Parts: sequence; structure tokens; C-alpha cells
Amino acid sequence: MHEVLSGELHLTVNVKARKVCAVDLVYRSPSYSSLLINQTPEMALKRLRLLVSLCPYSQQSIAANALSLNYSVSDELLQREWIAAYCWQLYQIYQCMDANIEALTLTAKVRQGQYHYANALYGCDLTHWLLLVKDPQQLLQWSQQQKTPYQRLIYQLQSETWQNIGSTLQSDAQKTNNLLTLTLKRMIDLAQLLSHLWQWSLPSCNELGYWQGAAPRGVLMHKAIQNVDSIITDYHIITPTDTLCASDGPLIKSLLNTDFPTNELAQQQACLTMLVHAWDPCVPFSITLT
Repeated sequence: MHEVLSGELHLTVNVKARKVCAVDLVYRSPSYSSLLINQTPEMALKRLRLLVSLCPYSQQSIAANALSLNYSVSDELLQREWIAAYCWQLYQIYQCMDANIEALTLTAKVRQGQYHYANALYGCDLTHWLLLVKDPQQLLQWSQQQKTPYQRLIYQLQSETWQNIGSTLQSDAQKTNNLLTLTLKRMIDLAQLLSHLWQWSLPSCNELGYWQGAAPRGVLMHKAIQNVDSIITDYHIITPTDTLCASDGPLIKSLLNTDFPTNELAQQQACLTMLVHAWDPCVPFSITLT
């Protein structure tokens, strides 16, 4: 039952001449929706609180709108949830590359709510860092100092070992899906949240009847159908990971044609694991190289 609820992702990656040439993706989405059917809206929301372990406040906020309930989640709770999600993602990426205890410890502390440790990760005041990151030259100079965990992380991701992981487009100007870009984007998101510069938006209803809103990993959508007795007859959830893991989605596109700097199997496995963590699916995943 736990595996059905949490979902799963398995990737079989075929490598020839140090390049990914084929990817077989098997994805099973978390199946919370079926457990909300035949419930009242109030009971469905209570069930959702018990069932969802990842991003529960984001889920509840959008579900409440889909269920027409007068229920709201504070920006403070959402902010804590998103910070924890982004810290965990960066923790996982760093763990694949470098077992640096300082980096892992500091990231874990920020994730637990000790936000004053963030400056030690970035190496400067976060508002200042958000300004310098807009200038590629200043960003390069910042990373070259290699004094703090995130400086070292970005510096290493620019090396030959990692720079082509996830690059699917030939034009350098269009390489937006590589490991470095995805990791840097997440660091920017985290710095904005910690600096209270994030702009929160209210959920809205699209033309298909889905209530949609932002979640840490992307757009989250809920749609509830009720009968005349206010009993749920159908419920649909589309998560950011559903979009990520589509047959023509961004995950497969970033994996295909990835160039490895080595034939060493363990290094190739680490590269792909880091890239999947950079996309951050909300389900457990495994990778098999062939």
C-alpha cells in the first residue's frame, strides 16, 4: 500500500560510447485520488492531510479550493515547506558529489528551520548574493573562492566532469537543462525564500476545471467532482512529477544525449543520479545502466 501511495520511478538508461542513447522510463504516480472518492469534502481534506507526506501544505491549499472549502494555509507555513523541500534537494545533490560533512550539516540545519546558517552556505548575505548571481563573471569569481559549500558545489559543477550532464541542445546559449543550471536555479529559489523575496500567488481555476497553484516542484492541479449530495464521485490530481515524467517530458529530454567524461560505471551512475535529483521528482527512483 505504501508503494502505491508514494508512487515510483524507474529509469533504464542505455549508454554507448560514453553517451546516453536511449531511456526507458517507467513511472507510477502517487495514487491518493482514489482514496478521496465517496467522501465529503471535509473528510477528503482530512484524509489528504494523513496521506500526503511531501508538500502537504501546498496540496491542502489547492485541494481546499477544488473542494470549495473555506480553508487557507498561511504564507509562513508554505515558506517553511518550500525551504525544507529545496534544502533536501540540494542536500541530495551535494551528497552524490561530495561527502563534505560541513555542507551536509549546514544544509540539514537550514532545512530544520535554523535559517541563520544560510549565510555560511552561500558565503555572504543572501540579498547580496542574489545581486551578484545575475552577473556571470561575478558568479564565476564567487565560485572560484571555494570557501563555502555552495561556492564549492557550483565550482565543481563547472568542471569537465559535470558540465555536460543533462545538456541536450547543441547551442551553448540554449543549454538550460543541464545539471549546473538546474542546481543554480534551485539555489536562487532558496535564497529568495530565505530573504522573503518570494512572490506568492493564489490558486486559480483553469478552463478544464482544475484548481492549480504553485508547489515546490512546479504546478500542482486538483479537480473534484461532487454529486448533488456533496459526495465526491471523482477526483484528479496532476503533480509536477507527472509532467516531468511524461514520455516527452523534460526528464527524458535532459537524459538523452548526455555525454559522460568517463567509461567508469560508478561515475556515470553518480552523474545520472545527480541529474534526476536536480529535477527533483516527488517519488522514489532507481536507475539501471545498460
